[in-house]
Amino acid sequence: MSKFPTAAAARGFAAILAVAAVAATVAGCGGSSGSASEPPSLPPAADSPVDSAFIAFVGVDVVPMDSEILLIDQTVIVRSRRIETVGLRADVAVPEGAERFDGSGLVLMPGLVDMHVHLLEQDLPAYIAHGITSVRNMWGYDAIRDMRARVASGALAGPTIYSTSPGIDGTPPKWPFTQIVETPAEAEATVSRLVAEGWTMLKVYQDLRADVYEAVVATARDHGVSFMGHVPHRVGLRQALLSGQASLEHLGGYDVELGGARGAAGWVNIDPTKIPDVVTWTWEAGAYVCPTLEIMKAIAESNGLDVATVAANRRTLVRALYDGNVPLLLGTDSGIDVVAPGASLHDELREFVRAGLRPYAALAAGTVVAAEFLGEMDEFGAVREGLRADLLLVERNPLEDVGAASEPVGVMVNGDWYTRGALNALSR
Repeated sequence: MSKFPTAAAARGFAAILAVAAVAATVAGCGGSSGSASEPPSLPPAADSPVDSAFIAFVGVDVVPMDSEILLIDQTVIVRSRRIETVGLRADVAVPEGAERFDGSGLVLMPGLVDMHVHLLEQDLPAYIAHGITSVRNMWGYDAIRDMRARVASGALAGPTIYSTSPGIDGTPPKWPFTQIVETPAEAEATVSRLVAEGWTMLKVYQDLRADVYEAVVATARDHGVSFMGHVPHRVGLRQALLSGQASLEHLGGYDVELGGARGAAGWVNIDPTKIPDVVTWTWEAGAYVCPTLEIMKAIAESNGLDVATVAANRRTLVRALYDGNVPLLLGTDSGIDVVAPGASLHDELREFVRAGLRPYAALAAGTVVAAEFLGEMDEFGAVREGLRADLLLVERNPLEDVGAASEPVGVMVNGDWYTRGALNALSR
């Protein structure tokens, strides 16, 4: 979620969560509650997927993403929602009963992960259609947990959902379901309640007081859960890093440390001589950074700022962070009515490349590095035997051009196979 949301974004997200409040029992905002009917499910696609496919992709080239390599002329077998076999076509027999898919001339890679979304049920088809097989939702509410359970059970088609808690913030509240905490005692009670409700990642937001933030940090550690999100204004980048914040969103806090103001305007004038220090701080802290470059360009434009300068300065920092071995996460901030769910992740990939990252490094931020951050390297992020069958079939080598990932021939989400026809139906 952008640090200074546009009016349209604020209206969009407020409307989203207002609908969610009607659609599900809400228990995440100061103990308030209500009940309503189940949220409406998605209409069936005109060309539905083959459910939990038993399929052999034969003769396909593979970008495994756990190394920067293109494996030529492979057979990849998927069964029971897992990648069962990856090997040379000459060495792998297609099992009896498997559907044979001729992948000659095509490239198979892991499905992508959008690591910063505000998830709407109505947007689930767009994520699948654009090859996004997992998401990290960055503002939890009860309907998210219901949505996640229905996706996991197969009752609802969508990417695998990982989610933070509702945002923990000071006054004034800016978004629905904000957990307002104004004292260390309130912070301890709120964090304990959120953990008891099942949230294993806490979202911190921008107006927490420094002493309250430290109470959130201490209580999170006591419960063994991570905390991530914005750098609170009264805490600052250095202290957030020293406190162990797991991920920093939107390059927030870096703007001020580099001599600018907060938000998009702060990126018009920065002092590049200060970049090495902030890169060193971040690397030493072991934090991950989710820059959300594309949406800040849109926000800069809506505020009449010099978009080219804002974009160039943020790209410069991203390249420096990458060169300084700081792990980067690919995320869009979609779902707040600024950038398009699904499609915007491919715009973000291109922004990473414009920042000077190799295509492999850009793609890694939305595959293997995302899995590493979430502690799910044994589940997804690579084309490897035993992992969840989250796959993207494309016509060209994405290690040469990340744009190849934006034109899928087919997408497999947790073993469910969507052909181009099914993807086209989802895009309508």
